[in-house]
Amino acid sequence: MSVPCQRVLSRAAIVIAAFGLVATGCSGALSRSATVDAPARDRLADGMLVDGVAVHGVQSDPAPADESPAAGEAPAGAVGEESHGDVVRRLAESVAVGSAAAAEDPPPRLPGSPAPGTGAVAALATPALDPSIVAAFRHVDPWGVDRALVVGDEGPDVQWIQRRLRELHFSPGEQDGHLGEGTLAALWALQKLAGLEPRDSVDAEVWRALRSGVEVDVLAPFSEPTRAEIDLDRQVMTVFVDGEVELVTHVSSGSGEDYCQGGRCRRAVTSAGDYRITRRIAGWRNAPLGSLYNPLYFNGGVAIHGSNFVPTWPDSHGCVRVPMHVADIVPALLDGHQPVHVVRPSELAAAPASPVAVPPVAVPPLAEG
Repeated sequence: MSVPCQRVLSRAAIVIAAFGLVATGCSGALSRSATVDAPARDRLADGMLVDGVAVHGVQSDPAPADESPAAGEAPAGAVGEESHGDVVRRLAESVAVGSAAAAEDPPPRLPGSPAPGTGAVAALATPALDPSIVAAFRHVDPWGVDRALVVGDEGPDVQWIQRRLRELHFSPGEQDGHLGEGTLAALWALQKLAGLEPRDSVDAEVWRALRSGVEVDVLAPFSEPTRAEIDLDRQVMTVFVDGEVELVTHVSSGSGEDYCQGGRCRRAVTSAGDYRITRRIAGWRNAPLGSLYNPLYFNGGVAIHGSNFVPTWPDSHGCVRVPMHVADIVPALLDGHQPVHVVRPSELAAAPASPVAVPPVAVPPLAEG
């Protein structure tokens, strides 16, 4: 190994060894990078950023000589728009000042480092890194080092998930770095739109969905720009404000089971149709079939309302339950007599889209569910 290369790697060793990795050569040593969001990037310290370039991985085996990139492709392991060579050159430039003196009077070797001229680069002993810095870096690494998460876990990666959910118009509740019920409900909605079965954990599939984002289907394209659309198949509700998606939330609608109350027996269904919000109550409403928080009535006694129990399956008597923290948000988004479209897309798959006839505002008798 050349002397300049040894100097580069000796000064950059804290960067490489921070992740417990071993470089086997100079030319192909720096192989992977990740895009770090600004708050996480600003917290990286002690050599984690070198001249603005985040370096956190090495290639343990050089690529075969016959595997060259196709025309128009970036070289393997490029950092942003820079190649390995560019990064190494920039590292070399950062230590160029005084390099002649260093050659005559080399700095002391760190414990565990190889003797000059041995042609090997070993993992070097480095000061311990703040675990929160490492965790903040891991959550943006697309090579599968993201940790599996369950309810109750905490950390910068959870806070990143909460921030990402907000970017995608889900509502995880307080952005506190704690994976609680609000964040879990938002993750359920994300998983439903991503075609995944809702689960109580964050695994590799959920991480991929968070990074790639999801598409929101427009169920009533000819309706008013501010409205609610309830997808009975996926059990999600989308609130549009001025034609833009403002909120996507997990819901639980009618269970489809029979029930009896007050001498009358009915089936617990949330009927598909085009409705309007007719009345609202601030706070709790104690109804014959249960308690409703901040209900927005749209079909007799059927309402969108907050509940302390919003499972991943249809479970209500006909109302559309939403998580409690979401029930604090929706009344401000739907602050008048906006349309509420209840749709079962599986039954409309073959039907062409047509203008929606939303009924005028009326106050029908209540039969709350």
